[in-house]
Amino acid sequence: MAVLPTALLSLMLAAGLALLARALRGDAVGDHPFCRRCGFDLFGRGVEAPVCPECGADVSKPRATRTGVRRRRAGLAAVALVLMLPGLVLFGTRGGRALAAVKWIQHQPYGLVLRQSHSGVPAERDEAIAELLRRVSEGRVSDARLAALVDEMLAAQADLNTPWVHLRGDIIEAARTAKKLPDAKWQQFLRNMPQLRLRARANVRRGDALPIEIGDRARCGSRMQVLFKHQMTVLPGGLVEARAPATMKWFATLHAGGNVLMNYILGLDRQRVAESPDGPQTIHVRSRVELWESSSATTGPPTATTEVDLQTTWTLVAADAPTMTPVPDDPQTRAAMEKGVTIRDLHIDPHDPYEVYLYITALGLPAPLAHDVILRAGAREWPLTTHCGTTGTSTSARIEKFDPDVVDVVFRPSPAAAARTVDLTRYWTGELVIRNVKVRRPAK
Repeated sequence: MAVLPTALLSLMLAAGLALLARALRGDAVGDHPFCRRCGFDLFGRGVEAPVCPECGADVSKPRATRTGVRRRRAGLAAVALVLMLPGLVLFGTRGGRALAAVKWIQHQPYGLVLRQSHSGVPAERDEAIAELLRRVSEGRVSDARLAALVDEMLAAQADLNTPWVHLRGDIIEAARTAKKLPDAKWQQFLRNMPQLRLRARANVRRGDALPIEIGDRARCGSRMQVLFKHQMTVLPGGLVEARAPATMKWFATLHAGGNVLMNYILGLDRQRVAESPDGPQTIHVRSRVELWESSSATTGPPTATTEVDLQTTWTLVAADAPTMTPVPDDPQTRAAMEKGVTIRDLHIDPHDPYEVYLYITALGLPAPLAHDVILRAGAREWPLTTHCGTTGTSTSARIEKFDPDVVDVVFRPSPAAAARTVDLTRYWTGELVIRNVKVRRPAK
């Protein structure tokens, strides 16, 4: 059915074009001779003047003059435009769509695409990096250019001030797949994936522990999953107590969608704290990371290893100094908290009857939670976890003799929990109870 209108509109467009050409050419009017070059009326000139008095053209030559003057036909032109308009709309729309569908960047020279990959506009930058990845994957980048491009991607990965785009990691992976990436460059890529920063809680009161966080967003390719082991050693100096574990370990999976964040709570030496004045302090740690390309290959040696010393500052304040702002439990805040916090699931591990899993959703909270999470059935209570922040989480705990099928999930405010975080300086003071949450148990 769509063919007939298209054919008809094509005929109308062709007829309109023919009529428009006829209308623009016009009809000859009058019998005077005119100069064909400039249109000057040569009527009455003498034979002794073989040139046009207006433009100097030789009018004695054949076809140098014409008889009469042509006048365009406005009415015919209007009819032609009416015939042409539907076809112009149809084919103009189709042409516009076709032009919009063209990926012009695929036709740009390599140098222009590389320049656009440095754009400060994220959409333009990402489009260019994706095009570079396409050309590398299709083998359309010379070895010399590819080596320089890989070095540029590695430099961006190592620079924490440069926003990381996972497509950059895909380019390095594509070069490795094409067997054009030296092993040393691949190991450099792996070592730079967990670019680590050290952060400590800004103000720590005397008598409190020192929370620290090591990590950053994973700087890898969009499809990578790498297992890593992190070892953190507190170096001598500062106020961390001597009997604190010298080395702490983390195992985690590093991938494009997540953060590499490791949190530690370090006790402070009471005697050194008592002897130290209030004010800035320093924490100094050694961070060692071992990485395996496959999460099932940790029995062998790591693919890459990196070690770096990290240092940051924090401030020791008086025991009664305010380090957090309590958010009052007013009706408006409570309504928003009750709306924003929900329980997605509460279930027992099918392989371990004592392992209880809780999944919390937290959206649009006006104030952070710093709350102990407790499961309650009647007069009985089971402490489960501590939840801090404004986003959801999943957690688990081992609870013996946990037999209810329905419980209330209680969020009980805990200033001490807030003090154990790196960046929480506000918390809601209200208690939140989500009632009648069903406990999902394994089928018997």
